Amino acid sequence: MKYTHLRFVLSIAIGMSCFMAQAQQASALLAGAKKTIQALAAPEMHGRGYIKNGDKIAAEFIGQAFEKAGLKAFNDSYFQKFPININVFPRRMRLRIGGKKLKPGIDFIIHPTSKKGKGRGKLRWLDTLLLQEPTRLKSFLTSNISKNILVYKATYMRKLRQSNKVPKKFFDKLQESKAAIELHTKLTAGFASKPVNRPILMVQTSSFDITARRAKFAIDNKHLQRYTTQNVIGYIEGQHEPDSFMVFTAHYDHMGRMGKRIYFPGANDNASGIALLLELAKYYSQNKPKHSMMFIAFGAEEVGLIGSYYYVKNPTIDLGNIKFLVNFDMVGTGDDGIKVVNGSVYRKEFDRLTAINQKKKLLPDVKIRGRAPISDHYFFTQNGVPGFYIYTLGGIKAYHDIFDRYETLPLTKFEQFFKLITTFADSF
Repeated sequence: MKYTHLRFVLSIAIGMSCFMAQAQQASALLAGAKKTIQALAAPEMHGRGYIKNGDKIAAEFIGQAFEKAGLKAFNDSYFQKFPININVFPRRMRLRIGGKKLKPGIDFIIHPTSKKGKGRGKLRWLDTLLLQEPTRLKSFLTSNISKNILVYKATYMRKLRQSNKVPKKFFDKLQESKAAIELHTKLTAGFASKPVNRPILMVQTSSFDITARRAKFAIDNKHLQRYTTQNVIGYIEGQHEPDSFMVFTAHYDHMGRMGKRIYFPGANDNASGIALLLELAKYYSQNKPKHSMMFIAFGAEEVGLIGSYYYVKNPTIDLGNIKFLVNFDMVGTGDDGIKVVNGSVYRKEFDRLTAINQKKKLLPDVKIRGRAPISDHYFFTQNGVPGFYIYTLGGIKAYHDIFDRYETLPLTKFEQFFKLITTFADSF
């Protein structure tokens, strides 16, 4: 009886010890992720864009993390450099509608294709009936709008541009205006490779005074041509299959700064993905994998997937040696589970992922999606590399705005997602 009791006590002690060890690992994982997101979303990173070298500061931060984790570099450098053309807005950013001064980032932002400009003008609403009445259209096309600031709903302009019935001379005429104001229900920043020939401002509909007759603005742009940015790449050599690679990717760039005062933190998009990437790098540096693990932090994703496109055209390994790729973009929530882009394309791997999730009871749902050219997985799969792009569901709605902050990012299922991915990767 004494020995039976002793064995029982020992089993309880061992169980508690394992539980405590797992809890400590989970705590360290979450703490590490939070530290990374906080650093990448800080003002000192300048939104990880192309004003004040935000992209380079972020890339250096990731490179140092790779080195600390013991990752190897290809060609003696973690950095793969490439050029981009980008339109940015480093200085003035002012707008007054009627008697109201609008707040940058909250009431308005600058359209990615905008050029610099300063002035005032009479507001002129773009008549939605113009194209339906030939006489009114003719009158508009022959009128002088050079002193007008055109106002229109962004949804209306989107429909016009998607239509094949709108004459080119109509769009050419719009370019003659002093400036343009697009009304949006949500301000969502973007990038363009070059500016058009007039200032364009994006204004929150709820902030626009429809009784106003005049507006005053001042904005600056800078067209960076062949600006050098970079991918950050490292790997851990496999113990048994060193020439066979599992690849984890995430983009680190975001929308940068706009004007002198605001920046876009990009906590969920995509500091969260980089946090997961770095935690995976730490994990596999301590738990040596049988096949090699490569980690790529892409630059210029927000500009049009340029970093991943450049890598596919200039790979550091034979793309045929990649067993599978998993791309992380916006993984800071998880209340409603995850969605797997390419899940229906690589159904065997998707079924394996869902089976792991069900067995270990990790995430509330694993939803399937088909092909979608919306993140850095795309050019890999277009070139024969099997892979997923996974993002989390639920939680905060902030996206490409100034509200995607570290302080409000919940990381609801980060630990469970990490467990799902490591178990999935180890199954190859």
